[in-house]
Amino acid sequence: MYLLLALRLVHIVSGILWVGMMAFTVVFLRTPVGSAFGIGGAAALIAFVLGLVVLGPAIGRATALAATLGSVATEEERAARAAEIDRLRSRAAAAGRVVALLLIVAAGAMAVARYV
Repeated sequence: MYLLLALRLVHIVSGILWVGMMAFTVVFLRTPVGSAFGIGGAAALIAFVLGLVVLGPAIGRATALAATLGSVATEEERAARAAEIDRLRSRAAAAGRVVALLLIVAAGAMAVARYV
């Protein structure tokens, strides 16, 4: 998990440095290529932050609660934890769909940037 996070950060930082070396200016963003790269980069950054802030913690909490589900003493507490797990899983699923959509937008924008 930490390896993937480190690789994502290296990818993002290298992209930011690449844009910085291109003398990134407002003039570049006004071109069709610059707009496409900007939209794609913004979508990718939003997807990264959303995955880091919403998706990861929801999955982590659901996994931790599921691990303690066997040691619950009463049925009411088991039902409450199961409901919380279901809520966290649905939240993670919704966040995952949004992240996937943002990554499709990012990949599409960056793929067509060369041709616009």
